[in-house]
Amino acid sequence: MKSQWMRDSIKVLWIEDEQLYRESIEIALNSATDEIEFLPGAGNASQGIRHVRKYSPDLVIADLRLPLDTDDGAASPSFGIAMIKVIAERRTGKVPYILALSSIQDDQPDLVARAVRAGADSYIVKGRRGYRSGKQLATIMLSLVHDGKQNWGPEVALLVKTHQEEPVLAYEERRVLELAKQGKSNKEIASELGKSPDTVRTQMSSIFKKTGIKSRHQLSKVVISDEFELFGLQEV
Repeated sequence: MKSQWMRDSIKVLWIEDEQLYRESIEIALNSATDEIEFLPGAGNASQGIRHVRKYSPDLVIADLRLPLDTDDGAASPSFGIAMIKVIAERRTGKVPYILALSSIQDDQPDLVARAVRAGADSYIVKGRRGYRSGKQLATIMLSLVHDGKQNWGPEVALLVKTHQEEPVLAYEERRVLELAKQGKSNKEIASELGKSPDTVRTQMSSIFKKTGIKSRHQLSKVVISDEFELFGLQEV
């Protein structure tokens, strides 16, 4: 039995398409600490989202380069980043914390910034460039969940600060935006979506404010990725 001075164990969901790599690190972590409980792992982005809802982890370790919906499908950092954004938008408060883990660093540094902007709380590089032992990785994980201590180097912090941020629109705002980009008026949008014209007008004002555009003529310049549509989900 744990004493009152010992911290509770944390539930960890690892989303990684390289199963042997995931299992080998889990073995090293289990040898380093008894404060981590591993949930059934996921091998692709879609399965990762389902497992978050099913198991309610405290911490998600997410590889950036993942297949979309099959473990042996083509892996892309776009799927990993989209998955992180969906998990982050659905979480309650700060849980689950999201630790992005990838070999991506020097060759595509903007992807790291995109992952952090999507909702990752920390980022480390796979292997010895990011952590030297299972004990060190365990410390990073436990410190994030128990103390909110984030982990990334100054290079990543600078990238996050300087990388252009994609405007974050709510699900209903994205629906209004797509219809407005088709040239439909507020009244037509309201009729199609079953809203009042005043509601659409308010949402359009919010879209203008968040994206920085000044008129409807500039709407075509706004590009918003819809991660919920990518995974066949409805925002909740």
